[in-house]
Amino acid sequence: MNTVERLNNLPIKYHILIGILVTLVIGYLDYLTGTEFRMEIFYLVPILYITWFVSKNSGIVFSGISLITILCSDILAGKNYELSFIEIWNSVMYLAFFIIAALLLSELKIALLLRTGLIADLQSALREVKELTGILPICANCKKIRDDDGYWHDVAVYIRDHTNAKFSHGLCKECAERLYPDYFGKKK
Repeated sequence: MNTVERLNNLPIKYHILIGILVTLVIGYLDYLTGTEFRMEIFYLVPILYITWFVSKNSGIVFSGISLITILCSDILAGKNYELSFIEIWNSVMYLAFFIIAALLLSELKIALLLRTGLIADLQSALREVKELTGILPICANCKKIRDDDGYWHDVAVYIRDHTNAKFSHGLCKECAERLYPDYFGKKK
């Protein structure tokens, strides 16, 4: 079992706890680096983690939590804007960026799950399909087919044995008229 499968088996509360811890660690590192180094891109890690392993809505909530963490680390680090509008603008841009990333990852996960399902369906269908390929030696007179061992088989038997096809028998109009002219002959 790989790491992603093990993580998928964890309860949701563990994923949320991991997301909170990673967000706090990034927030603390953001505080330590001061106002000169920007760390906002790293907040995507817990947001995308939560989006993938919990849900899209949880990823959006973590976008808000990450924004609050960014603002707190900026305040604690002593970041000061000349205009409060700049701080509001930057906050809205961070939030929009985080939410868009969460929404895109959520759509990607859905597409991958659909693709995985389609691949499984196609593999299942492929296992059920038996296909005749190549040249089939057929008798010009009786229409029997020769197998690889040199034995001759009725067409219906050969196809039944080498494919999943089933046969039912009937008569076409021309054969019915030829074989049973009294019943199917052309009316005068």
